[in-house]
This record gives sequence, structure tokens and C-alpha cells, in this order.
Amino acid sequence: MTTLPRNQVTALEAVGSSLGRYNDGSRIPSDGSPRPYLHPLWTLRGVPVTEAGAVDHPHHLGLSTAIPSVSGIQYWGGRSYVRDRGYEELHNQGSEQRRCLETSPSGELLESLEWVPPHSDTVQITERRSILSRIVDPSTWALQWSSVLTATDDCEIGSPATEGRTGVGYGGLFWRFPSWRGIRVFSGRHDDADSVYGSSDPWVALSCPSVPIGVVLHQTGPVPFEWFVRTEEYVGLCLCPAWEHVLPLAAGETLELSMTALIADVAWPDAFAVDRVLENVGP
Repeated sequence: MTTLPRNQVTALEAVGSSLGRYNDGSRIPSDGSPRPYLHPLWTLRGVPVTEAGAVDHPHHLGLSTAIPSVSGIQYWGGRSYVRDRGYEELHNQGSEQRRCLETSPSGELLESLEWVPPHSDTVQITERRSILSRIVDPSTWALQWSSVLTATDDCEIGSPATEGRTGVGYGGLFWRFPSWRGIRVFSGRHDDADSVYGSSDPWVALSCPSVPIGVVLHQTGPVPFEWFVRTEEYVGLCLCPAWEHVLPLAAGETLELSMTALIADVAWPDAFAVDRVLENVGP
């Protein structure tokens, strides 16, 4: 196991292929909820599949673990949704601070983080994060992401939905994509983005024939969570643990957010094609 410097950008590679960059988040302004994130990520052909710092939502940071409320402290960035009042700037953005980053002989990144409220030395959440990439075939690679969050004291995981914005339960593992046109979102059970929205389907695929590009997010945690989907104002997918109701965590209790993503220079046409790839990859 090799310990990496705390403040740097770490290359994400597999079998000599450059796949992306892992940023420690130290350059993110305080109102963006500083946190480590993956950006850019590329296909094997070099097509970018993440976006960060976009004008419409500067706090969207590629792929990251981002939660709008941990007992009122925000780890999403930007404004907070307040019941009966809408979005407001509360200056309540915390940060996910790296304590240690190691790499294993297989290339897996193993990270220890502390979730810290603003202007405070207390810690709400400790996190053990792992990130592993591998090549699947000449056009596809796989990314495994696991975040295991442990509450240091009793707390509640929330979202805009738990504050009264019905049906908008975003927050969890969030992936902001480039603004491709002509994309299709589907799953093994649903044929379009509207149907996938709010479902807890095992996997969700995003396909764009004009690029071409295909990304599949397959949840691998012990508990199935709902999917948040955006395809118009921006393109994003999020695996959400507080879709409708607050998720309470007692001191010492854990929450696992895990998924395997497939990133391909192929626009999969349907669920049958995706299932065949997933069978060859495994979780």
C-alpha cells in the first residue's frame, strides 16, 4: 500500500490507459461544499463524460458523493432548499476533508475522509471511500465507487424532498455529464427518463448515438436507492438515499453508497444489450 500526498490531483489509470483525474477538492470555494471528485473522466477513445463548474450549477463536480443535508449542514454546494420558502443561501456548506489517500498494488484508491461543518472542528461523518478502474473490452472500461459513511453522532440525511420539495430527492452519488443532445435514459424495467426517475432499478443507462457514448450506473450497495434524473436543464444521474423521507443514522451507524459504472464508446440500443455487458463484467 502506497500513501499519496494529501493535496494533489491523482491520475486514474488502468493497463496504461489514462481514464481521468481525481481531485482533492481543496480549490473549490467554500460555498461549493469542497469535496474530492472525479473530473475529467474519459472514454477509452478520449471523449469526456463528466462536467464540473458549469455556469448553471457551479457546485456540480463531475462524479462525487454529495448530500444536501446532514442534520442541516450541506455537502452538496450552492443554496439550500428551505421548507415553505424555497432555495436560500444559508452559508451552511460543509466540506469533505481528505485525511489519507492510499493506492493498492491493483491500483485501487483508498481514501479516508471527514465531513466537517463550516467554521468548526467537529466531525459529523467519517467516510471510507474506494475507487477502482479496469478495462472491460477495447471500447469499455468499468469504474467501481464505494462510499461508506459512518455517523460520529446521531444525525439525519436529508434532501429537498424531505424539506417539502416533493419528488426532488437528489443527493448521494451524483454524476454530472456534458450537455449532449439526443440522449436516451433507460433501465432494465423502464424505457425513458421520466419512468426511470424515482425508481430503484438496479441499473440505469445513458446512451447518446451522436457521440457515440454509453454509460451504465449499476448500484451495488446492500440497500437499493432511488434514481434522480435530469436530461433537459442539464444532464445528470444521482443515486439517492433520502428520496422521500429523512434517513436517520445513529452514532456509529453506517450508510453505504456504491456502484459500478460502465463507460463505453458505444451507444447501447436497449436493455438487452446492456444486460449482456453487465453479465460479462459482474458487480
